Amino acid sequence: MRTMYLLEKTYLDEGVPLETVLRVACMALAPWAVRYEARLIMPRVSDTPTLRRGTLPTAVDERRAALDTLLTWLTTNTAVEDLFALSLWEADQARPFFQYPDTPDVWSLWLTLAQWHALQTACQSAHLPTDLFFDADQVICTPVEGNTLLARLARRLGFQKCYTPRQWKRRQT
Repeated sequence: MRTMYLLEKTYLDEGVPLETVLRVACMALAPWAVRYEARLIMPRVSDTPTLRRGTLPTAVDERRAALDTLLTWLTTNTAVEDLFALSLWEADQARPFFQYPDTPDVWSLWLTLAQWHALQTACQSAHLPTDLFFDADQVICTPVEGNTLLARLARRLGFQKCYTPRQWKRRQT
């Protein structure tokens, strides 16, 4: 069984480097990754090729080295720090289990329990927060607040404001 995990982006806002988080996650999940797709959305130099895709080496150390090279290519060739895409697939899977589609706000991981534990262990070893990633079911959504015409219309249309667990906890204090 798989669970969808999301990134607690508030840590990035407080200075946890995105590149570090990406590297730690990729290295932790490398044993399961067999193919990849990386895309520059806004390349630093206009004639830079914007797409790389392919299979990863069989040996885990070589996979990690290939992913490290790929992350370096993405982070050094993008014009905007976090505006690129990276997806990783397991063998015989149609949906990527690691998907950074273009910004940290929509980064998602579809992980097994073993993969989740590997990621948590890697985060702890790298001194990253233990709640850096959270189960997507923990998102808390409430109706849009306020008495303005726009807020009332948004509520009537079913719009909500959603919070990560950390944002919700801060809101309650």
